[in-house]
Amino acid sequence: MNDQILQKKPSKRKGWLLLGAIVLAIAAYTAGWLWASSKLVELVEVQKQNLAQQGRTLKCDGQSVRGYPFRIGLYCDTLVYADPINAVTFSGGNLRSAAQIYRPGHVIAELDGPADVTAPNLAPLTFDWENLRSSSRLTTTGFEQLSIEGKKIAVAANDGGQLTPLAGIEYAIVHARPAPDGEGNPTSALQLAAKVDGWDIEDWSDTPEGEIEAADIVFNATLKDGLTVITSGRDLIDWLRENGGEAVVEQLTLSTRSGGRFALSGPLSISQSGRVSGEVTVSVSSPDKLIIYAGKVFPPIEAMLQDTMGLTGMAGEVENLKLTLVDGKVFAGFFPLGEIPPLFR
Repeated sequence: MNDQILQKKPSKRKGWLLLGAIVLAIAAYTAGWLWASSKLVELVEVQKQNLAQQGRTLKCDGQSVRGYPFRIGLYCDTLVYADPINAVTFSGGNLRSAAQIYRPGHVIAELDGPADVTAPNLAPLTFDWENLRSSSRLTTTGFEQLSIEGKKIAVAANDGGQLTPLAGIEYAIVHARPAPDGEGNPTSALQLAAKVDGWDIEDWSDTPEGEIEAADIVFNATLKDGLTVITSGRDLIDWLRENGGEAVVEQLTLSTRSGGRFALSGPLSISQSGRVSGEVTVSVSSPDKLIIYAGKVFPPIEAMLQDTMGLTGMAGEVENLKLTLVDGKVFAGFFPLGEIPPLFR
């Protein structure tokens, strides 16, 4: 009997040791999670301070870090950004973000609407949506990729709380990443890809003839120094005024639901005075439908487009028409077609 008691004691001791090891592991893991959460708060505060030094403010009301035990993320009851120097403000709803503990660089975030936005030369706007989320892959030196996805987005002018619908989008997604060089290493250029389905402009028409049909847009481009501009925190227009800009448009397509289609590709540049230059290739399907669409969106342009179509003979399908842009002036060969006004002054 004594032998049985002696055998039970080591077994019970092993059980207590195992339990103690589990408790210590949980305590160590919890301490690690709390340390990581404190570092996340520090990063947020550093970002706020950096913005404050630039005259900007970022507020995360009701800020907290959640997700224990397997996730970690920043939560805000409301998210507010203000840039008084450039007269830009943003005020959004609840922000929720999360990253897996074992993949802290892959962050998923969701933002609730509505969001109020003000910017120079624009009426105050209110954006709302069914779902808006982002996915970002971050490194210690920057980001590898950023994606933003939105569903059922509505845009309205906000006149003292009185909302006037302007446009809606069924679905939109944007991807951005540093453009790689020939060896796959990231550069200062930025690759940008966007897709918009069901872009519907409000026409306030009571008749089918006055309705503006929905359109789909696809955009793929590489922006020279695009990553530099983003990481610098500089205002884009100020940067262009000082440095100009260059981009290679791989694809820009606008398609109407009635069958009209406009596609453009080629290198473009913007001068320090806002003038556009470049050599692009244009393809057009059902130009008559595109003219009707453009005329409903911006009536003054309809007559100019009709004249341009007549001059170039673009009454039917057009494939790979070469156009040259010189300081905003558009040419098909030696024939002038029109002029693009400066993008900024």
